[in-house]
Amino acid sequence: DFRTEGRNADRLRENFKGDARVYIPEVFWDYCTSKVLTLERIHGIKLNQPEQLASAGYDRAELALIFAQTMMKQILLDGFFHGDPHPGNIIVLDRGALGFMDFGIMGSLPPEKKNQLAQIIIALANHNSDLLMHTIFEMGVVPSDVNRKELKAYLDKLRDKYYDKPVEEIKIGDAFNDLLDVSFKYNIRLPSDFVLLAKVVIITEGIVKQLNPKLSLMKVVEP
Repeated sequence: DFRTEGRNADRLRENFKGDARVYIPEVFWDYCTSKVLTLERIHGIKLNQPEQLASAGYDRAELALIFAQTMMKQILLDGFFHGDPHPGNIIVLDRGALGFMDFGIMGSLPPEKKNQLAQIIIALANHNSDLLMHTIFEMGVVPSDVNRKELKAYLDKLRDKYYDKPVEEIKIGDAFNDLLDVSFKYNIRLPSDFVLLAKVVIITEGIVKQLNPKLSLMKVVEP
């Protein structure tokens, strides 16, 4: 039902109301049905066209920061985020704003899940495996027969992997991949939105690195 996608676009536009860095195309509801979605046509250069961006005079480092901040706002503050932010779905408009397209896949995080996500990031930044374990139990369905001692030892190894790294060198996408590995290994059922979230964070981090290899997503998220 394409009307759902239209409502997603409207909601995302409302969340960025007053923010000139982001543009969400208007939905023309008079020309929409369950099988037809009619959106405003927008023009620009896609984020996966670095040569065109450079020749047009755009600062790729600035674009990387804007993209990182706007994606993290969607996830950590709004709890409603674009579920497929690959470079083909984001264009740089003439005035430098990021224009988002394709709202068929969206993620939703209620306040409790946002807090849990923040706890995971804090645990990684502070090398705190106790908090990481507590959060995994809090957010997932952990089998009653899970060996807690073994799980704790596994998370300690995960902590040690990041222990010597400064915050700006920790890749959130890699950490989320590690957490998914933990969930598979110990049959922990994480919420489906967390799996989507992990995918979105990995895509976001990849685009940021392409635009500006020196920018750390963890440093953007930390405040």
